Amino acid sequence: MKEVTNIRLKIIASIIVVVVLVLGARLYLVQVVHGDIYSRRADQQYVRPEQKIFNRGSIYLSDKPDNERFAAATLKSGYLLAINPQIISDPQAVYQKLSSFVDINKQDFLLRAGKEDDPYEEIAYRLTEQQRDQIKDMNIPGVATYTQRWRYYPGEELAARVIGFVGFEGNERVGQYGVEREYEGILDRDDKETYVNFFAQVFSSIKQTVINDTRKRSGDIVLTLNATDQAFLQETL
Repeated sequence: MKEVTNIRLKIIASIIVVVVLVLGARLYLVQVVHGDIYSRRADQQYVRPEQKIFNRGSIYLSDKPDNERFAAATLKSGYLLAINPQIISDPQAVYQKLSSFVDINKQDFLLRAGKEDDPYEEIAYRLTEQQRDQIKDMNIPGVATYTQRWRYYPGEELAARVIGFVGFEGNERVGQYGVEREYEGILDRDDKETYVNFFAQVFSSIKQTVINDTRKRSGDIVLTLNATDQAFLQETL
């Protein structure tokens, strides 16, 4: 009888160890590997549930033989300013405070602030971190800032016909031309497809989530185009 009890205790202990290891592995994935994804989701989940912060892989030009990379298409980060008209009681006063830090059209602001049935209106885009901090320090009820990302082409016209551009297709921003369109499947980073929810799959099969992981993969694109030569050609042609 004692031997049977010991076997049961060992089985229970083994199960506990396995569960702890699985939880530890999942926690590592959330905090270290996918920490940025969950941080961005937390930043937006209570305000714009139907929207996601724009995320997309970069496109580089590679200068051989040293293989130095030049970012031809990447992302820039900033902040957007939004208001909740249902909370703002004095739009004129709020406008006076915000306009000292942000370039806002008064007529447009008052029009949006007057939509009392609308809980969310976007007012300004691509704010700097300094502007964000100034707005937060004022602590105005019904006013908030949120992380924003947009496509940025550091070289401007450099290899523009090859790189292409990103534009809207419905409500989604996708590649419209060149490499941006041709490699849309790699450059697009859809958090919902690429990363699993930690709590929903804590007790899922290790084999299913690690060995047989067939979810979409995303990445950057490196072109074997010489940035210096491209710039020279565009200046001479």
